[in-house]
Amino acid sequence: MNSETINRSKASLEVMKKLAEQLSSSELNHRLPNGWTVAVMFAHLAFWDKQRLELLLAWEKNGIVANDYNYNIFNAALLPFWEALEPRACVQMALENAEAVDVFIESLSDDFVTRIQAAPNAPDLDRANHRLHHLKQVR
Repeated sequence: MNSETINRSKASLEVMKKLAEQLSSSELNHRLPNGWTVAVMFAHLAFWDKQRLELLLAWEKNGIVANDYNYNIFNAALLPFWEALEPRACVQMALENAEAVDVFIESLSDDFVTRIQAAPNAPDLDRANHRLHHLKQVR
């Protein structure tokens, strides 16, 4: 994995940590323009980092297969579950899953990364893109 991607993911995790430390309970319940609360946004990030980790673990074990699914359907289906979670738990899961996927992605061999990137609908291994998109909404 190239160092720029690794550094961007690590930096985005630090942004998440700093923001998480600053947010009050009422701020975690603040509604964003898309209708989600800040806590739901953290749950969303937690899910997608965990999904990416589990996908990569499965591919490492069983080989790379086509990855074709509609993200919007997953988000819509999971929204009521995310809303039911305790806000601080959403933040904690987001931080833990971000760190876990970053560590795993950093450990990937160059050959495996090349094979992933050649796969149809290859997942973005630069987790910073997704995180920073949502964190910008909160700031």
